[in-house]
Amino acid sequence: GRAVRGPMVEGVVWHAGKPGAWSRIFLSCGDGALWSFEDADGSAGPPAPLRGRTDHKFLLGSHVEVTFARNLEDEPTNFGFVVTAGPPIATDGSKEVFEFCALSKKELVQWRKALQAAITEAGDVSTAAAAVPAPAAGKWAPEGAAAPSSQAASPPHAPPQALRLPAPAPAPAPAPAPARSSAADQPPQFAPPDQGASYPPARDGA
Repeated sequence: GRAVRGPMVEGVVWHAGKPGAWSRIFLSCGDGALWSFEDADGSAGPPAPLRGRTDHKFLLGSHVEVTFARNLEDEPTNFGFVVTAGPPIATDGSKEVFEFCALSKKELVQWRKALQAAITEAGDVSTAAAAVPAPAAGKWAPEGAAAPSSQAASPPHAPPQALRLPAPAPAPAPAPAPARSSAADQPPQFAPPDQGASYPPARDGA
C-alpha cells in the first residue's frame, strides 16, 4: 500500500485571498495535500482555508498543476507561483486558481519541486489521498496520527524530516490552537506536567 508521508516543505508564503489582496499564511505541502494556516510569527496558527474554500486541506493529485507566475496583481514579491485545480475538486467543472508568492527565489524553487513531487506521488486524488488524516497545527508528521484503514497492516513508517523554510521573523512560538487530534499529538513542550507530580495535601496539620 501507499505509505503516508510527512510534509516535504512548510513555511510562510504570501497568498491572494482575492485578486490583489495579499496576506501571509503558513503553508505545508505533504501527505498528498496542501495545508494552510494563519501565520503565527513563522509557525502554524489556526487553520486558514485558501481562497474560496471552507477547508484548510487541499488535496493534490493528477488534476492539479503548479506553475511559476510573474506580474500577479499587486504581488508582494517577484517570486510568484500558481496552483490550478480542475475536476474532481471543482464539482461544477470549473477550475480553482490559488496565487502565492514565495519570500525568496530559493524558496520558490523549493515550493515548486515539493508540489510537483506531491502531485506525482498522490496520483489519482479519488483513491490515494482520500483518507489522509489532518496534521495537528504546529506539529508536522505526527507520530500518533492514524493511517488510513487500508494501511493498518503495514509496518510502521517513519516520515522523512520536513524541509522547514526559515521563518522571516523568529519569535517564541505561542501555544498551538486546539486541533482535531488527541493530546498525544501535541508538541512535547506543551505536554501536561509529569504524571508523578503530586500536589501537597489540602490540610496538613494547622
